[in-house]
Order: sequence, then C-alpha cells, then structure tokens
Amino acid sequence: MRIDLSRLDAHAADSVGRERTVDHPADDLLSGLLETVVVPWLASAPLAMWTCRARVLGEWADIAEFPWAWGRDSGFQLLIADEPVESLLTPGATAFEIVGLPSFD
Repeated sequence: MRIDLSRLDAHAADSVGRERTVDHPADDLLSGLLETVVVPWLASAPLAMWTCRARVLGEWADIAEFPWAWGRDSGFQLLIADEPVESLLTPGATAFEIVGLPSFD
C-alpha cells in the first residue's frame, strides 16, 4: 500500500525530505510501519520531539510520539492500538497519510 509522509518545518533550514511516498506491506502492524519507514524518515529531520498524526478511518488522530530531543532514545510510543495498517485505512482511500508535527518542549 502507498504511505504518504509529510512533516512540518522544525526550523527555517528544514527544507529537505519533508515529503515522501513509499510502498509498504498493507498487512504489517502499525509498529512495523513506524519502525521501518517513519523512524528513518524522522531521524533525518532536525532534532525535535515529534508527534505523528494519521488519517485513521477518515479522522485525523495522533498515532505515535517520538521523544528524541535532548538526548532521548530513538524509540516511539504508540498512542493507538497496534493493528495492521490496512485496518486503519479510510475506506476508498488510495494511501495511508502520516504527518509529523515537531515540538520543542
């Protein structure tokens, strides 16, 4: 399935790699998608804490937090159930949309 990624600017110099489209197995769990696609994508972004939102069954929802700033590890915390990505897709949608939102708290 197609995964559309985009992230808001973390600072004025953040202009490279803010949008990306990848193909990913639809039956993979959300945690697998985050680990193999989102973690490397955000790791190339400026140092910040990130919250990812996705269009889940037609509604935008926070799906995970990535507390990387200030020397924290590169893991993430799921904010919704770890289900196959295809079960989260909005009916009729052609892609699973994920947006990264930076935070500097």
